[in-house]
Amino acid sequence: MNRVILIGNGFDLAHGMETSYKNFLDNYINEVSNKIDKEASTVQNNIVFEDKIIAVSKRPLDEPSNFKYGYDGIRMLSIELTPLKTYSIHCKNKFVHSILRDKEEKSWVDIEEEYYKALCDILNEKNEEAQKDRIKDLNKSFSFIKEKLHEYLKTQKATQPIEDIYNNIYSPINFDDLTIEPSNALLKEIEEVLLSPKTDEQSRNALDKYFEQRRGCFQSEDTPYGFFIKRGEFRTTYKDSDTNSDILDKKEFLSNHLLDDLRVPKDILFLNFNYTGTECLYIRECLSVNHIHGAIESEDNPIIFGYGDEYDDNYKAIEKLKNNDFLENIKSINYLNTSNYRNLISYIDSDYYQIFIMGHSCGLSDKTLLKTLFEHKNCACIKPYFHEKEKSDDYSNLVMNISRCFDDKPLMRERVVNRIQCQPLVDKKE
Repeated sequence: MNRVILIGNGFDLAHGMETSYKNFLDNYINEVSNKIDKEASTVQNNIVFEDKIIAVSKRPLDEPSNFKYGYDGIRMLSIELTPLKTYSIHCKNKFVHSILRDKEEKSWVDIEEEYYKALCDILNEKNEEAQKDRIKDLNKSFSFIKEKLHEYLKTQKATQPIEDIYNNIYSPINFDDLTIEPSNALLKEIEEVLLSPKTDEQSRNALDKYFEQRRGCFQSEDTPYGFFIKRGEFRTTYKDSDTNSDILDKKEFLSNHLLDDLRVPKDILFLNFNYTGTECLYIRECLSVNHIHGAIESEDNPIIFGYGDEYDDNYKAIEKLKNNDFLENIKSINYLNTSNYRNLISYIDSDYYQIFIMGHSCGLSDKTLLKTLFEHKNCACIKPYFHEKEKSDDYSNLVMNISRCFDDKPLMRERVVNRIQCQPLVDKKE
């Protein structure tokens, strides 16, 4: 059995990195502010700064001439860019206004979801020429934001691994986490190594081979022979019956008798939805990485930034438009630019796998890919590592988001590990 670890932005945040969209937008506004202070120059129409998505003016407000869309003044956000100086930001379209408004009013923003909302809004435009102009304008703004995000994330680095996360990554497989069929398959595999009729030498060779396949996945890097149990002694303690009650007894025995090293995954895959390389702090021999959304340091793996819910009704309407500009930032299409997606499918087709969720919100912007992972026949369980707050946690919110990725709700309830058996990503008590 393998293990797939979904890494989202919360993984980087847990390492002290300022990688949220709000962090990025705050940094962008600060850069604008610094440029205004440094240059202290005024251009036509009282504009003191302008780029591809905003223009900043002094008060009194003057409407820049190059804004095509009127929103009754709602795009003008007054903020304090510098001490004692109040400026107004003119947003070049409704999408830019919405992400800056959310940053100021709600202290959070999901740029990808706001992009899709803007896409759907343009979908309802009745004038065909206006629709074409608006989607091109939206994509230009989104492309600029993607470039700025790429630049910003290059400044963010994590230097130290976190012990809680390390221990969870390399933790033994818990039988209670698994659905019935993969749980029984793991039990059968362990029994084949320990109990099949073999000489002592053959038994040790079988155990050697079993450990060799999992060498890099042990919590300790030492070869785990210290707990080796003689086959005869093990047989007298371990039941051979195949009744359901005895199967449960066997799993409990294997979980409680110093046999953790028999319950490690064969392979661990970091499925990184971020663009950073924080997972490198935890890489061991058995651990592979798939930067499914690209990586900031790789020209061959460009970042994928957009939306990924092909099951939404609006998406079906978008495809019917036959205007490819609407599909420019759809993730499932951009996956085809590299082999990452196909490699992932080959991996999950190869064996049973657990899913550990570490810092990923499981939001709709990744629904298409998550649905593929969650509903696959080889998925043995989905275990969320939640964010622990002062008096609560986000386990329930994670499960609600996971549920939206399932058509088969009974299957969802079977596969998601219950709250009692889950842990925080980082223990706040330490």
